[in-house]
Amino acid sequence: MGLWNEFGNYVKYSNCTCEVAEKFAKMDEHDKVHQFLIGLEDDGYSNLLSQILALDPLPSLDKIFSMVQQGENHKTVMNREDHRHANVTTFTISHVTRGAGYGGDRVSYKH
Repeated sequence: MGLWNEFGNYVKYSNCTCEVAEKFAKMDEHDKVHQFLIGLEDDGYSNLLSQILALDPLPSLDKIFSMVQQGENHKTVMNREDHRHANVTTFTISHVTRGAGYGGDRVSYKH
């Protein structure tokens, strides 16, 4: 979105507040939303992209950006949880009783 703000510094729109200017602003916002959504296709956001495209009408660019940020935060938390669970180690102790002819009890450990 910073790039579009930068672009806005170079391209000046008239200060007109007529109906045509309002329609042009909506079209401009609509184009930016689609450009942003097209960029999501390559970044592994297909589920979120489908959810956003199912909304009618499409949300504003700010709302979509917020939804993507929430999705990224969720992925980060889930990756931390997966990593934390992957580091859990199982340790068991088994007590095996042998008959008198085999030298008595034996304890085995499994990691």
